[in-house]
Order: sequence, then structure tokens, then C-alpha cells
Amino acid sequence: TYMTNKIDVLTSNGGGNPLILIGASGTVIVQLASVQPYLLSVSGVYGTNIKNIIFDGGNITLNDTGSQFPAVVRFSGDITYQVRNCVFRNSTFSGISATAGAHGIVKHSQFFSLRYGFTTLDCGCTFEKNRVVTCTYGGIYVWTTSAYTIQARIADNFIQNIQNVPLGSGQYGNGISIYRAGGVSIVNNTIYQCALSAIRINGGSNCQVLGNRSWSSGDAGIFLESPGADVATIGHIVANNIIDAGFTGINAANVGMYGDGVTRRITIANNQITNATTVGIIGEGGVTFTGNSVENCPIGISAGTNDAAFDLTVTGNFLRNCKMGIGYSWHSSAVGMLVSGNEISGYVVSTNPADPAYPQSGAIVAVAYDSTHGKYRTYNGAIPNTDYGNATQTVVGGLTVGMNKARI
Repeated sequence: TYMTNKIDVLTSNGGGNPLILIGASGTVIVQLASVQPYLLSVSGVYGTNIKNIIFDGGNITLNDTGSQFPAVVRFSGDITYQVRNCVFRNSTFSGISATAGAHGIVKHSQFFSLRYGFTTLDCGCTFEKNRVVTCTYGGIYVWTTSAYTIQARIADNFIQNIQNVPLGSGQYGNGISIYRAGGVSIVNNTIYQCALSAIRINGGSNCQVLGNRSWSSGDAGIFLESPGADVATIGHIVANNIIDAGFTGINAANVGMYGDGVTRRITIANNQITNATTVGIIGEGGVTFTGNSVENCPIGISAGTNDAAFDLTVTGNFLRNCKMGIGYSWHSSAVGMLVSGNEISGYVVSTNPADPAYPQSGAIVAVAYDSTHGKYRTYNGAIPNTDYGNATQTVVGGLTVGMNKARI
């Protein structure tokens, strides 16, 4: 074990040469010895290569007050770096942070007992085949200060036990968090036990969320949202994911109302959602739901939320053992809702609004939302609303429905 204070690698003290730091696997520990802004900082030096090193923050406070993501090891400036087969542990701050255009590759490394595992701000990255466990604020965070496309790939990682110690409403507690960054690929990750979402995208465009596995998320397993008038979440594909036991499975929220931005042009396809606490899949504006299998959820698919409902296509999905199969917005301003070619089995039949089972019943029915009851089937006094589960082609307000198959 090498106890040390901060280590700076700069163009001024390395002669412009790249940093190459390679140890015998599992034998070299570099540990922070006192309160410092970081353990290792590389700034302005191209070609850093670090392999087989254990970086230990010693649970010592970092006094880096100028960074959004203080870290044990940080990279900054328009540089490249590679980190392979390393360990980052024991810090109340991040394992690695990259800022100001530092583009890197991190593979086969472990991050545990940290605030965040890996964070980037205005940087591209490849983060593959790593293990990120027990972080108090977040797992892997790829953020940009404004909306633009970066080269980022997050693939084949294992992420578990991500906490929300600051009790934030969305910025903490996520396995993978994308903020404003566009063109990010999130592929084949396994993500367990996140306080909020396994994968959360706020803003940005043209991201791909493909083939991930999620279990036990306190919020949506996959959440796409635009929480702010200057934030837009546009053009994402969410496909082939397996999500079990989240509050919701997949949620694509916000349509430019109530001070929020717009989430639209979202494709949610061929996902498997099981055991959500509330709704399997939610979309509000400009969302295509197709080929999804949703099972054992109170509501299978929710198309629209009150007046937040436009351009919603729900086709070719299979809803099994959901109390309500598909709920579409009841609101008179809802437009462009198409529900066709879906199969719904094992739903609850209720024709009495006074029945305790009625609020979550029906194959294809109108739903409303309020903060007290959540999403519930509408009614008119003692008269239930119409269930269109086996209707021939019908147009009702903003809904076009038909060619579905519903059976108890």
C-alpha cells in the first residue's frame, strides 16, 4: 500500500509525456493519506494508461469545492485516457470524474463504497464490463451542460445498491443517469436495487436503451423525462429490455406543460415488464408502444395523462394478468391515440363504479389521474365507462380503437 497526498500529472511536470501506470493485478494499492482535493489528477496530458491499480480514498473528505463531481481520480482537458482492471473504493465522493473534454475508456474495473461510481461532464466515454456497487448518490452519470451529442457507450456493466442519500427528486439514486447528453448508447447492463431509476434520461436526443435488465427500482425502471422548460428529451429508442419489480416499468413523461419541457418521438418496443407496483409502461406525447409484453401490473399500458396526451400509438402488445390492460386518457383535449392489434388476457371485469376493484379494471378503458388516487378508470355516476377491449374499429373523441383481442 502506497500512502500519498494528491498527485498531479500536468504538461508542466511530465514533459508532455503520457502517464503509464501499470501494476501486478491485486497487489498495488494507492491510498489517500490526508484531506486533499483528489488522489490523482491528470490534466492536459494525452494517452494516459492505467491498469491493475487499486485506488483507495480512505473515506477521507475531498476539499475540491470547485468541481460538480469531486473524485478520487479525475481527468480534465481535451485528452484521452484508458483505465482497465482497476478498483476505486472507499470515498464519500466519486471514483472517477472526467470533465472539459476528457475522452476515455474504462473497462473491467470495480467501483464500490463511493458517492458516485463514474461521472463525466461534457465528455465522451466508453464504460464497459465494470462493476458499480453501493454508491450513495448514483452509479454512472453522463451529463452535459447544454444539449449536444457526444460519443458515449455504457455497456455490459453490473450495477447494484444505488442509494438516494440526499433524498433528491430525480437527480440522485439512479443506476445510469443521462442529462442533456445526446447519442448515448446504453446496452446490456444489469441493474439491481436502485432507489430511483435503473436508467434515467433527462434531456438529450437520439439515445438507445437496448437489452438492459433491471430489478427493484424505487421509481421507473427506465425513465425518460424533461423536467424543465429548457430541457427536451427527443428521439430515443427503448427496446428489448427486461424490467422486473419497479414502481413503474418504463415512463416517458412531460409534454411541455406546467413548466416542463417536451418528451417526444420515443419508441418503446419489445420490452418485457413484470411486477410493477403501478403501471407497466406510461407515455404522454409522441410515443409508440409496440411489441411489449407486460405482466402482473395493476395497469399494463397507460396512454396519456389527462390533458398530457397526443400522438400515441399502442399496437401489437401483450398484456397478461394486469388488472387493467390499456388505459387511455379521458381528457377532451387528448388527440391522436391509436390502440389496435393488442392482446389482453386475465384482466379484471367490473361494471359497478362502487366496486373496490373498479378503479383498476377493464381491457381498454378511459383513465384519469390525480395525486390522491393515481391513475383510475373513469365513470359517470353509477354508470361505468365503455370497455373497448373487443370493439370493432371505433372512433371516440381522440381515440381510434379496434382489432384488439381481450379475454378474461
